[in-house]
Amino acid sequence: MAEVKMNLLEKIAKARIKLGESDLKKTGYNPHAKFNYFQLDDFLPTARRICEELRFLPIESFEEGKAIMTVRDFDSDDSIVFECPAEKPNIPGANVTQTIGGMVTYLRRYLWMMLFEITEKDEFDATQGSDEGNKPNSSTRGTRPASQAAPKDDRPAEPPKPQATPKGTVAWKKTLEYFGYDFDKAKTDRDNADAFSSALDFVKPYGVKEAKAMQTIADDIAESIIQRIENMSGPENFKDDPLPA
Repeated sequence: MAEVKMNLLEKIAKARIKLGESDLKKTGYNPHAKFNYFQLDDFLPTARRICEELRFLPIESFEEGKAIMTVRDFDSDDSIVFECPAEKPNIPGANVTQTIGGMVTYLRRYLWMMLFEITEKDEFDATQGSDEGNKPNSSTRGTRPASQAAPKDDRPAEPPKPQATPKGTVAWKKTLEYFGYDFDKAKTDRDNADAFSSALDFVKPYGVKEAKAMQTIADDIAESIIQRIENMSGPENFKDDPLPA
């Protein structure tokens, strides 16, 4: 019996199931709402392999005010288009190239999530506020006779799962290390005090007024700081170093 070829819609439907069955891990962390989320690198390699296996190719393009993904079939002339609204973000301390790069990264993430129907339940739940409003009223809550009371659970509580370190914290540590901060010495040590002051001057153009603010900056801003450090020519003249393209 001849093999029945799938059309593009069938391929996309099958691709969504395949990705949903993959063991994907969320590595992104939002310190404000305290939830984990998928970053592009968390699912893109697996998604690309599935596209190749099912013989279709997503092509990304960007126009004024929107991002577009055109999915083309290898076995026919069929194509399907996904669109996402786009607006240029305002990232403190970033040049035009960095701003565009950050915007493109986020838009690509949303387009691929639309194609593969990737949901972010954690993000939705984290923005819904307190659970108190969802609890049933005590006056209407059902009661259970003492003879039917649930048995006491004597099992030890599971330790909380470790959360990913905020990227801003990583960027601040790299900045301190770059300017010679010694974590084995006291903060009041003269060399440490100078290194701390230089590090703070370094991150101020990114809208950071005090060190503790680094814990809550956005991941893309933290990445910009890390990239700039990696492209620096030396701590002694960092003010003359341009932001990385």
